[in-house]
Amino acid sequence: MNENATLFAEALTGRFGDYASVAGIESANENMGLVLSFCFPRFPEPELLTGITYGLSEAGHVSRGEKRPELVITVRSADESWVHAIGYLAEWHREQHPFAPGSLFHYGKPIASDSPMDSFLIFEPATRGKDTFAPVQLPDRQISFLMVYPLYHGEVSLIRKVGIRKFMDLPQYDFFDVNRPDLSSLYRAG
Repeated sequence: MNENATLFAEALTGRFGDYASVAGIESANENMGLVLSFCFPRFPEPELLTGITYGLSEAGHVSRGEKRPELVITVRSADESWVHAIGYLAEWHREQHPFAPGSLFHYGKPIASDSPMDSFLIFEPATRGKDTFAPVQLPDRQISFLMVYPLYHGEVSLIRKVGIRKFMDLPQYDFFDVNRPDLSSLYRAG
């Protein structure tokens, strides 16, 4: 890990406790470093898994300015594939995409073996603990956190129709449940 990645990992440990594992995804661009995916099982509750990337903020996309994002996912699952998937998402798109809140991505296949979900919504964190998702200051940048919410592919059209907030307020929506009903089959998108 480079110095910024080490400092970021230390900040995460201070907020979330020790991470159980960290995986590195090599970049297709020789000038870019690895994208790291830190895995925190049983956080913030025993049945939840939280993952956080480091490497998206290394891209220095011009529209991000001084404050650069890293991705967070929290799901009711023990499958670390969810955590690895956001690392791949960051690596595949970090040089071209601004990762602004409201961004939608199709992963192209089921994200993990315990769910047929295959898409992601990037948005603000669902929980705003006092310090949990506060920005992390590094010597050359400030890192903010964006939450990654798994979706069924059909829900992308539904979000575009009703908006993110109305979608998340639907009674069957559960932020963390990777086996909740596909809301596009319950509500018409067209």
